Amino acid sequence: MDAQPATITRRTAARVEDRLHLGPDAQVDDKSLLVTPAAPRLTDPFLVLAGDLFSSPGFDWHPHRGLQTVTLVLDGALEHGDNPGNAGALTAGDVQSMTAGRGIIHRELALRDERAHTVQLWVNPPAGLKMTGTRYQDLL
Repeated sequence: MDAQPATITRRTAARVEDRLHLGPDAQVDDKSLLVTPAAPRLTDPFLVLAGDLFSSPGFDWHPHRGLQTVTLVLDGALEHGDNPGNAGALTAGDVQSMTAGRGIIHRELALRDERAHTVQLWVNPPAGLKMTGTRYQDLL
């Protein structure tokens, strides 16, 4: 049986937007949004793509529910932990996928209060998958 060539779907960009530079706040030294939550129908399933540069305090304990985050460490080291007791550290080039599912309280801090530069994508899963169990996958 002869193999059929793959079908290529051509896509076009509907728009190109500049990043939204938010600057420093109580948690970060600098923050920019590359995908904003302003028009979710245009970016679904992607909710937010944020670039963060932080040292201290970073993102202390905070909740997530019903979404998935994918974090890439560009520079430095990121310490993470959650309320069930999972903890670890990611360094430059490492990626972490976190499924918040039914809910989790977690934190993301620059390791030893040094600097960490990350890019984080928030993904909106289909309705039937929002309340799954929480899980992490680290790609070191």
